Amino acid sequence: MFALDRLNAASRADDGWGPMALGRSEGFTSTPHPPRSHMQIETILIVEDEPHIAAVVALKLEQAGHATATCESLGEAKRLLRARAFGLVIADVHLRGECGIDIADWLPSSGRNATTPVLLLTGSARGVATETLPHLVRGVLTKPFSPSMLLSQAEAVIADRRRSESARSSGRAA
Repeated sequence: MFALDRLNAASRADDGWGPMALGRSEGFTSTPHPPRSHMQIETILIVEDEPHIAAVVALKLEQAGHATATCESLGEAKRLLRARAFGLVIADVHLRGECGIDIADWLPSSGRNATTPVLLLTGSARGVATETLPHLVRGVLTKPFSPSMLLSQAEAVIADRRRSESARSSGRAA
C-alpha cells in the first residue's frame, strides 16, 4: 500500500484536474498533438461511466498522440475488445451496477486482447485489495488524479508491454 499512497500523493500535487482546467467544454473537440517520436501510437480503451472524467482522460491521451475509444459499460467494452486490438484498457472500478475489475478477468478469454494490460481508476483505494487483482491489472489510480500522472502511468504500462512482447518474440526467434 505504500507505493499506492506515494502515487496518490503525487497525483494530488498537480492541480490540473477537471474538464475546464484542460480547456475542455461540451462540444469541444481537440486535435491530437503529433505522437511522441519514442512512442508508437496505441489505441486505448477508456471504460468510464462519468462523461467528464472520460473526456479528460481521452483528451490527455490524445494530446500525447494516442488514439482513444470510450464506453460506459462492460458490455460495450467487450463488444469493442472483440472488434479490434487495444494497447491498454483504462477502466473505472465502480461503474453503474458493474465492477470494472471484471474486464481484467474477462480479457484472457477475449482473443486478440488476451494480454492487454489494464489500469484501474477508483474513487476509493480502500475498496481495492491490490494483492488480489487479476494479473493484467498494472496499476490503480485514485480519483482525483492528475492527467499528467495518468499519462505517465499509461505510457509506462504500454512501454512495459512492448518490452515483454519484444522479449517473447526474440526468444521464439532464437
